[in-house]
Amino acid sequence: MNFEEFQNQSRFYVVGALEPREVEEFERERERFGKKAEDFVTQCYALHEAFALTAHVHDCAELVV
Repeated sequence: MNFEEFQNQSRFYVVGALEPREVEEFERERERFGKKAEDFVTQCYALHEAFALTAHVHDCAELVV
């Protein structure tokens, strides 16, 4: 897996959308790519959390209307 493929898999990893065998491969590659991979996964988690919070605020706003 090259780093671009790793980045694509990272987006699925943070939302839990990888199959168990894909998770194993992803984690091996995550270790192989080192800090660069850790930084990217951290960014993915941050974006995922920000999106979840935004979606939650939007859902709550609909209840108020």
